[in-house]
Amino acid sequence: EENIDFLLPVGGGAVIDVAKYASVAVKHNGNTWEDFYLGNQPIPTPLPMGAISTVAASGSENSPDSVIGNGELKRTMSDIKIRPLFAIIDPELLYTLPPHITAAGAADMIGHAHERYFTPTPDNYFTHLFKISLRSILSYEKIHI
Repeated sequence: EENIDFLLPVGGGAVIDVAKYASVAVKHNGNTWEDFYLGNQPIPTPLPMGAISTVAASGSENSPDSVIGNGELKRTMSDIKIRPLFAIIDPELLYTLPPHITAAGAADMIGHAHERYFTPTPDNYFTHLFKISLRSILSYEKIHI
């Protein structure tokens, strides 16, 4: 009804993931989120979207994935068509976050890196990312571990 032709989510990973779903669903009334996330329907051409990330480490602003759940079931929709066309990540936005949110973002990043890249050797990607993340957490002036 509103002739929306572009989406611009501003927020963390959940906000961006919901916008990815909306970019698909807005053009295909009648289908539920499960239709796309359980693979019952092919991913149609979505509305174009960008993303402004306000939380460190979600990664959703630059990925072709969207994770949504209904409280009991969590599923992923994955298709290059739902990847935002651009992402704006302004580190100064992160300065205003409470320290525990910054720490949670770093822990989330470590967890996702572990899922994808874990091989405990000194020169692998996960080990390098873990060291950088830990250094960042420990040096953040408002967090004392």
